Amino acid sequence: MKNYLLLVLAAVALCFTACKKNTEEPTPSAPVAVTGVSLDKTMVGLEIGESATVKAIIAPEKATNKAVEWSIADTAVATVANGVVTGVAVGETTLTATTADGGHTATIPVKVVTEKVPVEKVGINYPFEILEGEEDFITVLVMPLDATNRNVTITLSNPEVLSIKYKGPNTDAPQADDYTIKGLKPGTCTIKAVSDEGGFERECTITVKEDIVAPTSVTFDGKTDQEIYTWWGKEVDLKAKVTPEGVSLKELTWIWNDPNSSSNPDGLKYNVTDDKATLTYTWPSPTSRIRGVDVRAFYGNGSTVFARANVYFQTFAWLLRYSGNAINYDGLYSLSEDFDYKWNWDNKESNKLAFIAYYRSSGSENALPRYYKEYYIPTSEYTLTSSDPSKVKVTKSADGESWEIERLNTTDLAAVTLTYKCGEHTQTYTINLIP
Repeated sequence: MKNYLLLVLAAVALCFTACKKNTEEPTPSAPVAVTGVSLDKTMVGLEIGESATVKAIIAPEKATNKAVEWSIADTAVATVANGVVTGVAVGETTLTATTADGGHTATIPVKVVTEKVPVEKVGINYPFEILEGEEDFITVLVMPLDATNRNVTITLSNPEVLSIKYKGPNTDAPQADDYTIKGLKPGTCTIKAVSDEGGFERECTITVKEDIVAPTSVTFDGKTDQEIYTWWGKEVDLKAKVTPEGVSLKELTWIWNDPNSSSNPDGLKYNVTDDKATLTYTWPSPTSRIRGVDVRAFYGNGSTVFARANVYFQTFAWLLRYSGNAINYDGLYSLSEDFDYKWNWDNKESNKLAFIAYYRSSGSENALPRYYKEYYIPTSEYTLTSSDPSKVKVTKSADGESWEIERLNTTDLAAVTLTYKCGEHTQTYTINLIP
C-alpha cells in the first residue's frame, strides 16, 4: 500500500512539472530590420477617375515591420491611399513608398491622361550571351512607345543562372525600361515579359558562359616556331607554355598533321592536359626513314596567339666503334623488314667494341653523327643482349651513351647473336668470331 501511494505521488509531480513547462512563455526572437523597398510596377498610367493598386516589396522578406507610408508629389494630378492610386487630372507626378522601419523609399512615375493609348505588343533588346559574374542590361519596350501603361511582369526560366533587377527608364528612349541582368553560373535562361495591359508576351534566351581568362601567348620551349628531332616511338614533350600563368593548354585549338599522310594517321598519338602537351609516332610498316608532324596551337583566329612545331620522328641507326673510330655502321630502313645484320669480328682489331644507337639529324642517310652525342639514344631507352654471354658480354657504359661489347672467348668460333630491342622494334646482329 505504501509503495502504491509513492507511485501516485510521483505521477502527480511529473504531471505538474510538464504542465508548468507548457505554460511558460516562449523567448521572443530578435526583430528583423528592413533593408530596402521596391514596387511591383515601374510606372502607373491612368485615365481620370481610374485607379490602380501598387504593392510595396519589403526586403528582407522576413522583416519584422513591413509598414509603409504612401505619398503623391502632386495630389492635384493623383491621390493614393494604402497603395491605391487614383487619377484626378491630366498630368504627371511621382508616387513614393517610405518604410516605417529605416525610412527606405521607392518611387515611380504616375501619368494621368484623358484617354489611354492601348498596348499593341512587347519587344526586348538583349545580349545573346554574357559571362559568369558579368552584368549587362536588357531593354523592354511596350509598344507603341507612347502607350499609357508600360508595366510588364518579368519571369525567369532559370533564376539560378541569371538574375534580373529593374534599373530605370532607358537613357536614349525614356519610354522604354532597362533591367540589369547578371550571369550567376554557366547555362541558359529565358526571360519572359508580359504586359499588364493586354497580356502581350515576348521572350528572349540568354546564354551565360564560363568566365575564362583568354590566353595572350603560347610557345614551344620558349619559341613560337620550333623544330624538334627525335626517334620512332619516343614520347615528345613539346614544353608548351601559355600565358598568363594558370590558363589551361586545353583552351587552345590544336592541330596535329602529318603532311605526307592522313590528318590522323595510324600510330600518331597526342595528348593535351592543363599544363602539358605530348605526342609520339610509331607508324606501322614504314617505307620512309623519317616522318614529320606539323603541330599547331592557337587561340581565337590565331592572328596573335599562335605557335608551331615541326616534330621529326626518325628510325634508328646504329654504330660500332673502337678507339673512337667507326668500324661499321648501318641504318634501319624499314621496321617491317626482318633485318639480320652480320659481320666478322677479327680479334686482332680489338676485343672491345662500343654499340651506339642514334637517330639521324636529317632525312639524308649519309647524316651519320659519329661524334654528335646529342643524337645518341640513351641506353635507358633500349636493350642489347647477347645469346652467349660467356663468349660475348654486353654491359652498359658508365656514361649511358653506349653498350660495351667485350669478346671473352677467342677459341670458340661459333657465331653469337646480339638482340637490340627498343619499344616495339627488335633487330638482330650475328657476329662471326674470327681468331
